[in-house]
Amino acid sequence: MSISELLYSSSSFHAIVKPVTLTMTLAALAVIFINDEQTIAQGEQQLAEAYTVWTPSDSDGTGKTLALSLANGLVMVCVIGLMTFGIVLLYKFRCMKCLIGYMIFSSATLLGLLGGQLFDTAIEIYKIPIDNFSFFFSVYNFCIVGVLAIFWSVGIPTYITQGYLICTSVILAWQLAHFDEYTSWTLLFMLAIYDLCAVLTPCGPLKALVNLMSQDDSPEMPGLLYEAELPPETQRPGVPARSSNRNNSRSTSRQNSTQSNGATGTNNATTTSAPSAEASSVAASPSTDTASEVSSSVPATTTTATNGTSTAAMANMQEEQVTTTIPLALARVYNLPVISWAASTTTAASAAVSTPGSRSRRGDAGVSTSPLLEESTSPPATAATAGASTTLVRMPEHPTPAELKRDVVVRLPRNGGRIETITRGRHKRVYLEKDKHGNPKRTLYVDREGKVFAESEDDDDDDEDGKSRNSIRLGLGDFIFYSVLVGKAAMYSFTTFAACMLVILAGLGGTLVLLSVYHQALPALPISIFLAIIFYLMTRMVIEPWVEGVLQNPYYV
Repeated sequence: MSISELLYSSSSFHAIVKPVTLTMTLAALAVIFINDEQTIAQGEQQLAEAYTVWTPSDSDGTGKTLALSLANGLVMVCVIGLMTFGIVLLYKFRCMKCLIGYMIFSSATLLGLLGGQLFDTAIEIYKIPIDNFSFFFSVYNFCIVGVLAIFWSVGIPTYITQGYLICTSVILAWQLAHFDEYTSWTLLFMLAIYDLCAVLTPCGPLKALVNLMSQDDSPEMPGLLYEAELPPETQRPGVPARSSNRNNSRSTSRQNSTQSNGATGTNNATTTSAPSAEASSVAASPSTDTASEVSSSVPATTTTATNGTSTAAMANMQEEQVTTTIPLALARVYNLPVISWAASTTTAASAAVSTPGSRSRRGDAGVSTSPLLEESTSPPATAATAGASTTLVRMPEHPTPAELKRDVVVRLPRNGGRIETITRGRHKRVYLEKDKHGNPKRTLYVDREGKVFAESEDDDDDDEDGKSRNSIRLGLGDFIFYSVLVGKAAMYSFTTFAACMLVILAGLGGTLVLLSVYHQALPALPISIFLAIIFYLMTRMVIEPWVEGVLQNPYYV
């Protein structure tokens, strides 16, 4: 494990441990202080009628009760898995209205009905004086503001959204803590196994959902993840550091193109590019109007060795050519001659179009707000004007966003700069521009609309909605089931509550260490849940009886 991985995991743990600890503490307090014997018995009966298939009787032995509870937990986990597959299918086929509508309805029901039930229970237990109008008015506003904060979040502070996500976890944990003891612990055990299979197996629904959400054109899915901001200086392992030349990365003003007398004007950028010397000479040449002109003009200058040029010299020229694969949008920025479409570019990938109104997904570092090339009508350079020895394909003069994102093979100048492709995560790519000496200059990124941005090191490193891109995300289900476990442990004693909370945090820290090492999505439940169940049983069966025996029969050394 490297130092950068250790620092990243410690920063991630420091960012996520506060909301997790707060959620578990509030859930435990709610389970203990907003409950009495009557509400516990009533909630246990309601959950047993709604969620369990087999109901153990009081006359059943421990083995039979445990077996029936495991069977009930397996049924509930299977239902959860089927619903997750349904969410994956809706997300895959971009049925976002149905999916977001269902999630909004679920959140509104949870905040309104279950939150109102928790509030009503507190009113009855503590005899809080409140009239019906004030009660319904408070619950209504709590529900509406919560839905807007979670699913809209435009103009709403981040801590308000995070607070409502914590409230959602606490309310649902309070409700699920009403399961009987056997069903609660067996359900948590089955959920940990399910989470392990759903994230790590090739056919797991959560693995498929993570892969879909990590694609460039994937829409946002609010309400599923809790996002915690990391320190600005935290560097994600596996991602190269930003260029130290801030002036080059910040000065990313737009390039403008002009046309006069049928000739394409030169694109002038305020930042110096690696192939700028050759690009300027190429862009000044007249553009061809038809594909037949390209095919007729290129062989006359490239494929035939004429005017004293030998075949061996032409072969040497071809060997000296340097090619790379980059998106068409990036080739247009530098007016690089395009040899062909990349072989790895598929029709399905080129047909993908970004969802209107969705937020653009950018890299981990900051990105300038102005694209390098917004509306240019100049196609990439042709072989005839560049003196290349390879027949080029005809590029569209007005490409669509899908075409701008497609990969093309371009020819780089022999003594010029270079463009390297860097993969971040599973589906995210950025492009590092280097000068002719190999020194990094800036990092470029192509968004879902086919516009090219340059990463910057400005202090203002946020998206349009104000959320930091340097963050770690934890599933809301992890918050909920951590809280359920801690709440059930708190119902027995404070000692079991403290032991379970500490080992859950330790398991979460271990998961974050593995996350920084393997650089892929990992399940957050298994390590914490398994450790918590083991320490709960040890504390209840061994530690507490031993401590009580020592206190009743003191030993003197």
